[in-house]
Amino acid sequence: AATGHDSLARREAGHQSDQVASLRSMELGYKGSMMLGIQAAIAIFHYRPDDIAGFTDDSNGMELELAWDSGEGLSMGGSWAWTDSDRPATASEHQVSVFAIAQWPWGWAGMQARVEYHYRSEFCVTPQACIAPGPAETHSQWDLGLTANYQQWTLTCYLDNLADERSGYPLPSNSNEIQDWQILSAPREYGIEL
Repeated sequence: AATGHDSLARREAGHQSDQVASLRSMELGYKGSMMLGIQAAIAIFHYRPDDIAGFTDDSNGMELELAWDSGEGLSMGGSWAWTDSDRPATASEHQVSVFAIAQWPWGWAGMQARVEYHYRSEFCVTPQACIAPGPAETHSQWDLGLTANYQQWTLTCYLDNLADERSGYPLPSNSNEIQDWQILSAPREYGIEL
């Protein structure tokens, strides 16, 4: 990141500055065990940027994570994040992820199945991109995985973005016609990892 001191951007602009971009932050949180074996982490934060590109105002937010393990091969959890600010357009106001994992023995292998859901509220790739018609998109997707373990070997089959959900917006053009789209999410992907 350019600190302002002898950075290439400042040299190209034709001047030097001893001013250093900084971010003042205050965070308060808790992490620990709760009833029924639930692990929790919660944090609230306040950020105040000074001369950082893309940040114009203070940012306040909250993050929450929960995880539970049955002790019998089933675990579940999730996270939620909220940000309230005149944030850069690339940041979502809300983000949610949840997961469930089942584990069991099968012959010589230890098996694991995974289901995940991810949601992200309106966002853009760059602040300038939000000027385009229909500026911001939400995105959600389901991911699946099946893994077999044997000693040091692991074989995983995965399918990310199960429903092939696509997020994007039209890029502005010099004419009245939309020439291209900015895609904000990856297409469906599947594969095998060893």
